[in-house]
Amino acid sequence: MTPRHFLEIWRAEIAKLFSRTSARAGLVLAALVAIAGPLFLFMASRADIQMNGQSVSSGLELSGAMGLQWALELRNNSQILRALILMLVALSVAGEYRARTIREDLIRPVPRWAVPLSKWLAVDVWILASLVVAWVFGGLLSTIAFGAGGTWSQPLLGYGATFLTDAGFAALVLMIAVLSRSVAGTIAGVFVYLILDTVLGWAL
Repeated sequence: MTPRHFLEIWRAEIAKLFSRTSARAGLVLAALVAIAGPLFLFMASRADIQMNGQSVSSGLELSGAMGLQWALELRNNSQILRALILMLVALSVAGEYRARTIREDLIRPVPRWAVPLSKWLAVDVWILASLVVAWVFGGLLSTIAFGAGGTWSQPLLGYGATFLTDAGFAALVLMIAVLSRSVAGTIAGVFVYLILDTVLGWAL
């Protein structure tokens, strides 16, 4: 298989993924979560909360970069987008096994590894798109609310690290989806893994 042939398969998987209503709704959700970050920072700066005799709002850095950082932390701590990645991968692989539409991909004269790899790279494109949407909407509102000050390299590194961790999570889900070949089995397998990972983290 030539690189050009693989790129055609990858483009087809990207088009298939972005045609899903859940994928498009996920981009809207990414924008809303990004907007909520600077809004929460604004509300925290106006809240009259005292701790150790000092106002909590006085210790907050009010800058565009910090508003974008809050948007990223809200995205990562809420796990909403992580759950959506789980659903997108499960539907992309296990859902197609159940609907038997993946047969059309597997009977083509292409190596079997090309199909899951192209699906994973398509999900990576969606993850990148969701982060770009979050950066644009969160950054715009943060700049309007707090100005363009602050250290922008910090949220930039954070968004880059989020892409890598989300891409790794998508690879894990993809592996479980290929093994289970069912949406329910994929979700259950991921939750079992997360529980075991949490328990191991507590043990260590």
